[in-house]
Amino acid sequence: MQKSKNIPEMFVAQAARRKGKTALKVKYEAAYRNILWDDLLNVVCDASLGFSQLGIRKDDKVAILSESRPEWIYTDLAILSLGAITVPIFPTYRQRDIDYIVKHSESRAIVISNVKQWGKIKQLKERYPELLMVVSFERIEGNEGVIPFDDIIKMGKSDRSKHKNVFLGKIRRIQEDDLATIIYTSGTTGPPKGVMLTHGNFLSNCEAAARAIPALEGSVALSALPLSHVFERLAGYYMYLYLGVIIAFAEGLNTLLENLKEIRPHIANFVPRIFEKFYHRLLGIVSRSSPIKRKLFYWALDVGKKRYVLQLKKRRLPFILMCAYALSKLLVYNKIRKQFGGRVKFFISGGAKLSRDIARFFYAADIRILEGYGLTETSPVISVNRTNNNKFGTVGIPLDNVEIKIAPDGEILVKGPSVMKGYYKDEEATRETIKDGWLYTGDIGVLDEQGFLKITDRKKDIIVTSGGKNVAPQNIENMLTVDQFINQVFICGDGEKYLSALIVPDLDQLEQFARQHQISYNSPSELISKKEMYRLMRERIERVNKELTDYEKIKKFALLSEEFSQDKGELTPTLKIKRNVIMTRYKNTINKLYGR
Repeated sequence: MQKSKNIPEMFVAQAARRKGKTALKVKYEAAYRNILWDDLLNVVCDASLGFSQLGIRKDDKVAILSESRPEWIYTDLAILSLGAITVPIFPTYRQRDIDYIVKHSESRAIVISNVKQWGKIKQLKERYPELLMVVSFERIEGNEGVIPFDDIIKMGKSDRSKHKNVFLGKIRRIQEDDLATIIYTSGTTGPPKGVMLTHGNFLSNCEAAARAIPALEGSVALSALPLSHVFERLAGYYMYLYLGVIIAFAEGLNTLLENLKEIRPHIANFVPRIFEKFYHRLLGIVSRSSPIKRKLFYWALDVGKKRYVLQLKKRRLPFILMCAYALSKLLVYNKIRKQFGGRVKFFISGGAKLSRDIARFFYAADIRILEGYGLTETSPVISVNRTNNNKFGTVGIPLDNVEIKIAPDGEILVKGPSVMKGYYKDEEATRETIKDGWLYTGDIGVLDEQGFLKITDRKKDIIVTSGGKNVAPQNIENMLTVDQFINQVFICGDGEKYLSALIVPDLDQLEQFARQHQISYNSPSELISKKEMYRLMRERIERVNKELTDYEKIKKFALLSEEFSQDKGELTPTLKIKRNVIMTRYKNTINKLYGR
């Protein structure tokens, strides 16, 4: 495919190449329907012409506040085709965050999905007169100030036969260095910063990431993560357009397993938290099976582990192991794969650190997870494991156009064409982050002798005990969440003599344990307060403590009856823990763990 200088140009070229083939799949009225490349191109053209008629010009900023859906893609490509700039906003954000982003970015318009999002921004136009218009994908009755997206399409459609060349002409004028988007980092601490990414940033990352994975043309991908996050936007949208992969939209995280079975994808991108939920669900099914089925399951996993150890060492499999693997596949692995549709070639994990044990579990069950690493500031992919070169506990090797070096204090530094232009209206933060052409990631890591990158923790998240010992909390949290009885973990102990943990148990597993041991209770909070539950959790923690040094061991813990969630502001949109929020919200509980 000929090299493009901007994203819409790449899209138009691919649409011409894949004319008559399926581009997207979306569920309407209980059934998935196809959207062809021809139709996608026409809708983008119509929307672009419609937005132009309403006054959107080159370099204008347009915010998108919506869940992932085809209209998100239509809007993004339409705005980019005008040489304008999209400003994605996570649909879970509160009014305060939305107001800040729209005003700071100087957005001239905001495109929303539905009445729920309208409730967050309906007063914004009064407080921010610079806002030119509000557009909604779904009609909002009784609000004349909100323009239905369908009306913009109709406006453009009436002009398409006369002005399609205008649409293509505007695309040709967009240069690689032109700004494509401003993405506000969700961040676990501090106010969000607007990351400026160009068309060239995205395309260089798209091309290098595509070279790092097998050819996927014509494959089906399930899109479940928010397109407002740079990981899904590049790896689950731009790259799939570039490769000719069909994008099927999941209805939501709650229906993910159902959608996997319906779509039967070849590939999907998930964050580690989703893999943790899959893992716990599978273990729950196994724990409720008969003793013979449980034994068979763990025998098959053992066979799988022996197989992948030899494969990773590129050694020949003994005949007996090959036979055992074939039997395991027939009796166990195929049933697990059916949970994910049965056609998965591999999953890609990003957005946070994946537990090595969970990666090994899925690999042993013949489901490959390729863990990668990136930042919003790098468009985003920096490194990724390959299908033929995978190393557990690492985030793979760098893309072929990305340089990595480790600073004396362990911080990972990155250089390459995908590194951002800078932070919007924040030259000081830009200078602090990019020095001598190197982007300072804020992550701590090491490069091993084979060139694989291993992330040990966030620089800001490192716990320093009162004894001066540095502890990476995420490593310990990952070791604990592998346990079938543990759902979520938060490790604390900065400036303290020892580490403590807030633990959200897996309530389904606890309830099953309670039934087996005839423990009565009336509510989740009463269940976790039982002395039997405390003993059970202490046993699980001690198993992990045996693998840790003295200063890393968890001395005390508290059980919580409610999950950490986005709605309560405790998780980022990619489901990473916001440590400062947890510390504040559970201050009294943590103080008790330290005798205060």
